[in-house]
Amino acid sequence: MEMWEKLRITYEGTNKVKETRIDILVAQYERFQMQQGESISQMYSRFRDITNGLAGLEKN
Repeated sequence: MEMWEKLRITYEGTNKVKETRIDILVAQYERFQMQQGESISQMYSRFRDITNGLAGLEKN
């Protein structure tokens, strides 16, 4: 059990790190808009990266 906890912290980080990552991704999500010169597929890829990051951190 101890080894599992160490692996979890190494992979996910501490709760504070996880909360910080969530805050950053939520801010990116809230400010999301198409950038000048960006194609629809590039915009969608950025959006997908944000939403997948949030899902990976168990944030809806």
